[in-house]
Amino acid sequence: MNTGCVWMLALNAVSITFGRELARRTQPDGDAVRRLMVTILGKLSIEYGAVLFCGIIGRLDRVFIAGLTAVATALLVLTGRSGRRQASTAMLSAPNPHCSFHNPPTCDRDPIVIASTSVAFILTGVAWLWWFGVGTTRLGWDDYAYHLTQPCLWLQTGRIEPSPLSFQSAFPHGAEVLALWWMIPFGRQSQPDAMAWVGLTALPYAALACLSALLLTRPEAPRSSGGFIASILILTSHPVIETATSFCDVDLALPAFVLAGLALATTPGPRLGNVIGVSLASGLALATKYVALVPVGLIILSISWIDRPASGRRPWATAALVLVAAIAVSGHWFLRNVETYGNPLFPAPVLGLPGVEAISHRTTIAEYVRTFGWWKGMRDVLGVYLDWPASHAALALVGLVAAAGIAVLGRDRFDGTCRRRMFAVTVIAGAVLAVLPWQPMSAGHSATFAASEVHFQSMRFIVVVPMLGWIGLGTAIDSLRRWKWVHRVAAGVALLGAIIGLARTDWTIAAGLATGIVAAACVGGSRIFERVAPVVRSLLERRVRNARAASVVGLLAASVIVATAHSDKRAGAREALLVPFGVDIREGWERLNRMEPARTAGHCPVYVLFGENLQHSPVLIGGPEVDVDATFFASSVPAIDRLPDAEFNARLIQEGVEVFATLRYSFHGKSVSSPREAGWLDASVPFLRLGGDEHMTLWRRSDSTRPAENR
Repeated sequence: MNTGCVWMLALNAVSITFGRELARRTQPDGDAVRRLMVTILGKLSIEYGAVLFCGIIGRLDRVFIAGLTAVATALLVLTGRSGRRQASTAMLSAPNPHCSFHNPPTCDRDPIVIASTSVAFILTGVAWLWWFGVGTTRLGWDDYAYHLTQPCLWLQTGRIEPSPLSFQSAFPHGAEVLALWWMIPFGRQSQPDAMAWVGLTALPYAALACLSALLLTRPEAPRSSGGFIASILILTSHPVIETATSFCDVDLALPAFVLAGLALATTPGPRLGNVIGVSLASGLALATKYVALVPVGLIILSISWIDRPASGRRPWATAALVLVAAIAVSGHWFLRNVETYGNPLFPAPVLGLPGVEAISHRTTIAEYVRTFGWWKGMRDVLGVYLDWPASHAALALVGLVAAAGIAVLGRDRFDGTCRRRMFAVTVIAGAVLAVLPWQPMSAGHSATFAASEVHFQSMRFIVVVPMLGWIGLGTAIDSLRRWKWVHRVAAGVALLGAIIGLARTDWTIAAGLATGIVAAACVGGSRIFERVAPVVRSLLERRVRNARAASVVGLLAASVIVATAHSDKRAGAREALLVPFGVDIREGWERLNRMEPARTAGHCPVYVLFGENLQHSPVLIGGPEVDVDATFFASSVPAIDRLPDAEFNARLIQEGVEVFATLRYSFHGKSVSSPREAGWLDASVPFLRLGGDEHMTLWRRSDSTRPAENR
């Protein structure tokens, strides 16, 4: 087995142990859903913390990270076995007389509905495991432009620090740090090897979103049909799947952390345990994207709904504690921007602080409507933001209305905690939509803005809204369980709507399994489900008695999968690198890789300039001072089209550039093709054309002492 694969298995075994121990310590009441959620949050947190700390001190290597993770895990395990553990456990698990969810009444479930929805949930879960666990890592525009660039730079330098390669370097990079966790075991061995398993980041995010749905629909019976239905809709919706098919899954990570924070903040349970879970989820959300500020702020306000101890501590004290902890988790990115740019939210210009003006003025919905008029603006915006599968969109809308109805009118039918939870769901969804018009990039980027189009990928900014709607729908469906056939019909319609939505995607594995899901929903009246239901319920609720044995079996299974799948995943990752934006750069990149290490620049995605083994050193020609708006192309040469030939050539020589690469490609709303390429480089005596094809051309300084190629 590849050495990197062994390191990857070992590192993840340690991080899973950390998460499991944290969940055991903070959720001693044995609730399986909350424990699994905290386990995932703990695993992600130790990975994020270890990689970030080692990157800040300049020791970004697998040995140092493994040692730090192992020490943290050992300390957590040892303190958990000390004599103080009994006292803390008693405090955490003490029942609250003011909480209505202690010793909840038994939930009456329809065996047909619970069987069909649980089977559907298991099938979609298996599809995700197969698709993202064994399938290859996929890359999108932003991945080629900058998501992939940052980890490559960090691996090359061994340090996490501000990058001059594009203004996107100022964004929070929590998701990239978590993606780097999967690259660290392979180091600079090769980009394809390091990228082979990054796609696994989608699985914990999807799991967090589904577990949150299970908890938010009915916390007293989190394995109810409503929770399964909400989870199935999340896993089968085309835009959600699209957010998971990227390098670091940043647009799936954000709603997952938001939902996890909301679920733990509004679910009664061990007070300290829930506070820790909410703090980790909120901190990771803030470390992922600036737009998390609004939902995370609302979650922190809702922290007062956590099960409070009988001592009656004021809610603001808990909220302040969570806020401080969340800032501690995410604070590095904000402090870095204060030091580098003088603005914690750079590149967004806020409160008169310096930023990139083009982000606010030529990328937002508000400016789009002012520029092109109300009628065209609303038509274009709604055409993009309502472009979910019709059945999924309709179900989300019904769910949001149901959530608002439960919050306002459900006094007689629902208990206070459920109503407050649905109120939080409604407020967060409304807040996300309310701030959207002023959110940078909400209408796309400057190129699509200039073309009077709203970019379709901007829809990812509201992924959390339909998720909240489906959670409201699941809650409403569960409330119908008194009326047997109405409950069955509602569940069947929701499942059928989930499957119809799959027609929008080429997710063939899930589409193949859809036949079984449809059958389960449509023939729900069959007596066979009466017999299957107790078995399925038993499997879902059974606790694994020997966790150590299960862990060993899981590690062995993972080892077999990694050993057999790594070569295929590596090949798939390399193919994705060689065909950015659908353009085959195989010939040019192979030539670049045969060269001795050099300082490189180019009109192309920066990751290309690193070389396959990160042997080259990309440099920036031009820069934000030329025209920051042009860096939306995320080129290592922003705005070079606007530089005079003589100045451009002078900068090449000044920066010591030895190799220059040009890549010609076109994408929706974005394209790079340089008619002035010959003018730039042919007029420059030191640079000679090495050759190329219709997509990629290489130029090299003729006065360099390095050999042109290492044959």
